[in-house]
Amino acid sequence: MKKILAVLLATSSIAAFADTDLYIGGGAGAAWNNVQTGGFAFRINGGYNFSDWLAFELGTTQIAQSGSAELNQSLQFWDISAKGTLPLGDSVALYGQFGGAYLKPGMFANPSGQTPNSPVQVSQDYVNPTVLQDAWDLMAGVGMQYNVTKKVAVTLTDYYYFGSMQYQGNTNVLLGGVKYNF
Repeated sequence: MKKILAVLLATSSIAAFADTDLYIGGGAGAAWNNVQTGGFAFRINGGYNFSDWLAFELGTTQIAQSGSAELNQSLQFWDISAKGTLPLGDSVALYGQFGGAYLKPGMFANPSGQTPNSPVQVSQDYVNPTVLQDAWDLMAGVGMQYNVTKKVAVTLTDYYYFGSMQYQGNTNVLLGGVKYNF
């Protein structure tokens, strides 16, 4: 709780004393891939606008275990990307992103919710032990932003993580969210 209050205080201090090109955002929605069928996902991100057209963004996307496949897996992506924005007036903008994402696989579980003692002990029909390692994937995203005020925007974004060499395959994440510009 103290950490959250410290972050809120620091954020409000920055916003009160400086009009910067920094932004933060968050969103929630659904994700699916070869393993998950409609898992819950959420994202936190932040970035810097170099201009109205170009930004640099860091973010993390967490995908919870769910689905009906033989084996399910929670995932966390840490990503870095360039973001291009096309303003369509004062209220609406379209944007696209491209970058890299560091995949951190989580705990494996089967559909009954049972978690094996070690993911390597799962039948080889389900998973190859080499895919349990962290990996870098490419990431792309497209979205739309509606500016409620000069500082606050509502977003709808579709992120796509290219991980076809991993067990879960490519991952698609659709999120609705909020963005705050400092």
